[in-house]
Amino acid sequence: MPENTDAIKTIYEQVCSAHNEISEFRAKLLALLPIASGTGIFLLLSEKVATEATTHLIAVGMFGGLITLGLFLYELRGIHRCHALRECGKTLEKGLMQESCTGVFTSEQASVLKGFVGVTWAALIIYPTLIGAWSYVASVGFFGYGASFRIEFITSVGVTLFFMVGGKIVINLQGRQLHSS
Repeated sequence: MPENTDAIKTIYEQVCSAHNEISEFRAKLLALLPIASGTGIFLLLSEKVATEATTHLIAVGMFGGLITLGLFLYELRGIHRCHALRECGKTLEKGLMQESCTGVFTSEQASVLKGFVGVTWAALIIYPTLIGAWSYVASVGFFGYGASFRIEFITSVGVTLFFMVGGKIVINLQGRQLHSS
């Protein structure tokens, strides 16, 4: 039996390491992407650039939005992988620990505000909001400055909500898939 326990410990350490690496990378993206995008959008919409390059804002906005969408899809995959690793870690901990002990995965805190506060919801807010912001840039390029702030704003909000809801649907489908296998 000690040989089996050593093998489980080795697997458990690998699961912990993989989970930590993915979580760390996701946290860096969640922190840096809004700063980089916000700075870029601010500079693009500044008055000097605005008067000289309005027609290019459509392409730049679409480019920024698509890059952010790609990172959002990568984030959704990271959420799925972290969830799978947590489930695996819980199973391994149950095999390694005594009933009175808890490990990294079995001692997770209860969700705050029914799960709304956490890295998953942060991703569901940050990425869609940035995609919406880039759609705003494209809308300014399409409609021009001073056309109608309402159209640009409504477009941006609509895009943001679409990707928030879409991301939540994907996460729910991934969770069902994980639990059915």
